[in-house]
Amino acid sequence: MQLLIDNYISDTALNTRCFLLSSTTQQMDRLIERGEFFASLYQKLSNIHLCIPSVNEYPEEIPAIAQSFIGMYNEQLGKDVIGFERSALEIMKNQYFHHNLRQIEQTVKQLVLSCEGFYITKDDVLHAFQSKEDVNVPQILIDLSKPLDEIERRIIQHVLVEENMNQSNAARRLGISRSTLWRKLKCIDD
Repeated sequence: MQLLIDNYISDTALNTRCFLLSSTTQQMDRLIERGEFFASLYQKLSNIHLCIPSVNEYPEEIPAIAQSFIGMYNEQLGKDVIGFERSALEIMKNQYFHHNLRQIEQTVKQLVLSCEGFYITKDDVLHAFQSKEDVNVPQILIDLSKPLDEIERRIIQHVLVEENMNQSNAARRLGISRSTLWRKLKCIDD
């Protein structure tokens, strides 16, 4: 297929009269080195490089992204889902999305379709992730290049989700008092 596309672009001079847009989640340098992608096709397609980070690098954006898909699927599926419960959003934020936006969209579609009330609950989200073969119940993704307080915030949120938002159990697991956890949560919310 690459050969056909490469020849088509060359024969029609398509890349000299049109802008071509292509994207990948692969590291193209490695594919070319291994001979899995034609260098000549890559040169025709790669005039400007835009590196768009994974949604996993910005978990605080996941709630807004998920909410935008709810509106779209409400309309398509004839549903009236208003949004997510707070604990459900925490699970979404702590989930690692291997397939980036596509996986968030498919997950929200499944959640809207299966939602029986007005809000998507924590149990709905847990069930959606448990039913997927390639995704385990929330994995924690910690970017160690972030400041310590950001890393601590992610760990606290993850433990809270795993403890079903029970602050006493989460504090015990984190090895801190409940009042210390409460103060840390207050700093997170501010």
